[in-house]
Order: sequence, then C-alpha cells, then structure tokens
Amino acid sequence: MPFHSMKNMIICSGLLAVSVATAATYYVDAEHGDDKAAGTSAATAWRSIARVNAQNFKPGDTVLFKRGNIFRGSTLQLHSGEPDKPVTYSAYGDGHKPIIQPSLDFNDPAKWEAYGENLWRTKTILANSIKTNGPEINLRMSNWTVYTEKPASVTCESKTHDGQKTYTFSYAKQGERETNVQMLGPNLDNGNVHYVFKYRIRSDKPFDMSIFRVMMSRSPWTTYSVEFGKHVHVTTDWQEVSCFLLNSTSCAEGTSIRLNNFWGRAVPDGTTVEFEPISLQPADFIGEKPLLQDVGNIIFNHGEACGWKRWNMEQLKAEKDYYHDTREGVLYIRHTGNPGGAYKSLELVYKTHCVSHGGAHDAVVDGLWCRYAGGHGFSGGNTHRVTIRNCDICYIGGSVLYDTTRYGNGIEFWCEAQDCLVENNHIWQCYDVAITNQGNAPNQIQRNLTYRNNLLHNCEQHYEYWRSPGSALTENIQFIGNTCVDAGQVWAHWQRPNKHSCHLLAYQVTAPTRNIVVRDNVFCNAIEALILHHADLRKVMNCDHNLWWQDKPDSLLLRIFGAKYDLKFSEFEKWQKNDGKDVHSLVGKPIFVNVDAAHPENGNFHLAPDSPGAHAASDGGPVGIR
Repeated sequence: MPFHSMKNMIICSGLLAVSVATAATYYVDAEHGDDKAAGTSAATAWRSIARVNAQNFKPGDTVLFKRGNIFRGSTLQLHSGEPDKPVTYSAYGDGHKPIIQPSLDFNDPAKWEAYGENLWRTKTILANSIKTNGPEINLRMSNWTVYTEKPASVTCESKTHDGQKTYTFSYAKQGERETNVQMLGPNLDNGNVHYVFKYRIRSDKPFDMSIFRVMMSRSPWTTYSVEFGKHVHVTTDWQEVSCFLLNSTSCAEGTSIRLNNFWGRAVPDGTTVEFEPISLQPADFIGEKPLLQDVGNIIFNHGEACGWKRWNMEQLKAEKDYYHDTREGVLYIRHTGNPGGAYKSLELVYKTHCVSHGGAHDAVVDGLWCRYAGGHGFSGGNTHRVTIRNCDICYIGGSVLYDTTRYGNGIEFWCEAQDCLVENNHIWQCYDVAITNQGNAPNQIQRNLTYRNNLLHNCEQHYEYWRSPGSALTENIQFIGNTCVDAGQVWAHWQRPNKHSCHLLAYQVTAPTRNIVVRDNVFCNAIEALILHHADLRKVMNCDHNLWWQDKPDSLLLRIFGAKYDLKFSEFEKWQKNDGKDVHSLVGKPIFVNVDAAHPENGNFHLAPDSPGAHAASDGGPVGIR
C-alpha cells in the first residue's frame, strides 16, 4: 500500500476515533446529585432537569436519569442530534423508572388555611414583596405586533415621537377565545427571572386588561412567567401600569422567548386601544409563590381520588371540588379538615408538560415515567426522527387551554412531524387522548409516524387525528399492534362538557390525508363508540386484522357525528361488507393475562393463550401489544 494511502487511512481512523470519543454520557440523580458537578459519572451526577436543559449536548450524547428518583420543577426539553447519532434520554440504577413529575407537593398542613366551614385555601400571599434587582431594559422603541385568528379582526399601527413608540390597536371584532388575538412583544434573553414590566395604556372604551406572559415563541408555547396581581381597568385616560411577571418554570438557555398577551376576548368590538411600552426590569420575589399557572387536577394518593375543577366559589359543593383563582394565585377546595397531611400524597397538577420535543430532531427517550402534568406528557411541533419508547405516561392534563376549555394528551405531535416512532409505551388516565398527531398550521407535513405495540387504557380517547388547512398534508400513519382498553373510564370523563370517549377519533379534517393504517390492534370497550369521526374518514383508513369488542351489543362501533350516522357494534358485518374494513378482523372479548387495577403500571394486558386474537395478527402472531 502506498505510504500516502496508509497515512490517509490512519488519519481517517483517528478522526473516527475522535468522533466516537466525543459522545458523552451524563448522569442525573435527584437525591444526591449536584448541578455544579461534571455530570459525567454516577458519582458526579447532576441534580435537576433544569441543569440537563442548560447543557449543549452533542450528537450521540446520552443522558441517564437515576431509577427510583422523582425529578420535579421543569419540563424536560429534548436536544437534537444527527441522523444515526441521536441524543438519548434513558435510565440507570435500580428501582422504578425515573419519574418526570412537574406537579407541586401540597401535602403539608402549613400550606393551607381555613377559609370557612369545610373550605380551605392555599396560604394567602400578603407577606410577599417585590424588589427590582437588575438594570432596566428600555422598551420605548421595542417592536410589537398583533396576531389574529378568525373570527377576530384587529389591526395594529405605530408612530414614534421623542423616542417613544405608540401602538394603536383597532379592534373591529373580538375573538371567540382569548388566543384569537395576541399582542406579540419583543424577544427576551432570559426566561428564568421575575420581571417588572411598565407600560402606558388608554382606550376609547373601558375594559379589564388581560395578563402579560413570558412565553416560548414556538410550539409547545410554554409559559415561563405570568402576570401576578389584580386586573388593570383600562379607561379613556392614560395610565402608567407596573405589572409583575412571576417566573414559575425554568427555561433552557437559548430558548426563543418573548412578551405576550392573550386578549382575544378582553377588548370590546369597535374599540381603539393605545399602548406605549416603557421598560422591563429583573426583580426578586420574597415570600411564598402564588399559584399563577392553572391547576388542572389535584391527585390524592397517586390516583385513589382526583379533584373536580370548578369555575367559581359558588360551585364548591362536594368534597374535593376546587376553584383556582389564577389572577390572585390562590386555590380553594371543599374538604373536611385540612387537606394537607390527610393523605400519603397530595399533588397539584400545574399547567406545564413533562417533556417537550418541540423543534427537536434525532432524539430518543427510552424508559422514563412521565406523570402529573396539566398540559401534555410529550408535546411539540417541528419534530423529525424522534423516538419515544418504553415510557409510562399517566395522569396527564386538565389545565385550561383557553376560557373554560381544558386539554392534555399523553403524546402529541403538533403540525410538522416526520419519521417519528412511538413504541412499547404504557399510557393511561389522560384528560384527552393517549396519542395524537394534529395541528392547524398551513404548508406543514405529517409523514411516516408509527405508533406500535403500545398499551393505552382509561383515557378519553386513545388515538386522535385532526388537521387543517387544505395546504397541510398527512400521509403514512401506522397504528399497529396496540392494545386499547376502556376509553372514557378516566378521572376526567365526568368533568368534561364534551364527552367523546372512543379509541379512534378523527376530528375536523380539511388537510389532504393518505394512508392511515390501523392493523393488529385490540379495541375493547368505549363509553361512546369504538370509532368516532366528525367528518367521514373511512376512505383513508386501512383497517384490518384487529380484535374488536363492546360488552354491550347495542353500544356503538362507529359514530360520524357530523353526518349523524351511527353503526351499532352488533352490526359489525355492515362495517366489513359495506365499507370493506376489517375483513380479516375478529369480534370477541379479549382475555388478558393479568390486569392490576390498583397499580396499572404493573398490569399485564397481553392476551392469554385462549383469548380471541391470540394467534390472529397479520404476521401470524397475536394482536395487540407483543
């Protein structure tokens, strides 16, 4: 071999060795770790998710959370790798899966005070104080815009005089919900501090100003700080307002954030509002933090009971009814005796997510337990080549999305999502749906999403799809080998105003949709229907080799509520003959090996050898989880 060829080979081998060597493994220990440590061994483990989020991971790096630990305080933000070199999040050590749990522990009598007979509230915050502690950021020339969604109609114009921008918002028509109109303010550098924000405002019609927030400027739209205090009443006279933005969620370094205000329903039709931004200044908050992010659920003894969310004090009639005044940051609950200390565990489920895959690509999450988030378990858009496997996800959702509409999905892919895999997960007790791909952004693609061998039970729905507008596209969705049981038998069902319990939900779809494969699954019992469509999507569903069952023959197999069409489960042959679906599928009650109702995380929903479907999948094996 010529010398120069051998030299080049040695150099290439050296580069390969360096490339492999650069991949690092980091350890996180919630009990004994130290965020100032190196993190590169179990002995030098980090302590918090916030420290993980702050790290600049390289392709091929691995993050290991210690089993038996509970990690609180932050949403885990996935970092991106490269094709074939993902950033991996997994586990080490002994015990249960590491738990990502952003809820608040309120099982302490000192955190509650009596407010009336069998009525309690979280401690009042009269002793708290606010003190600025950093340089003032001049916002007088900052840029603000308005974002609108139909039916809202609002325009924004600006003029400058003596170094001050004045914005005029002409409000032709308000929105149907608060997010239909948004004031979008300047980008910020730091999402981990409290702020005092000053501005001037007046209006030709009086109204109560909605709250300002510091938010992520892309999906999943995480809120990091929210305004605290009484409503600002806007009048025809100029007034200078100093509002306090309380930080409640850690923000990873480099996250794109901005000031924002949802005022879609705050301002009356035909109103003209003048607004002048002045300054923003970091601040300290001294005292017990108020509860400003919406509490979507209260979980007693890890699911033995849940709170019932109400919308005002007058509705607190029954034990465990609660009302959360987010403006004042106080939660009220109807309870016999102080709820703190009355249980082994009492968790307030805050409005946040367990894991965000927004903007991530080439990432793997393997073997984590995500629970007690008021938003989603996994959430994000613009997601490519992300794998979620071997995870437990439970007691998700219930927080307010807008007005009195609540939300919360186990795993959600929003708008743009391609080449993602969700497999071997166990998901239960979600306010909305276990797994979904959805969204309403134009010109975005959902393609090659595979959901296989997952155990999904006791959620309102188990797979949901909706997309708009017509310029978006969805194709090649594989829902294969999943076991879906007891749709609607969930803590949230009886609290919902819109009870739509089913295993397969297709909501409003205007985007072109091709090739949704539903094969080798078990679908057992749903309160409303096994399949629920808003508009008829039967033509794009390739359904076969499944096992279907409803205990009651008069229960529904299919409901298309936009067309007012119902098909009873006892009419399954019509589904096969008329629609050409599930030609090789079975109707029969599944027999499971073992179901642990008290501890679902330990349950085994594999089909027993003598169960229908045990040898009926398209590949010759059993249907459902393998």
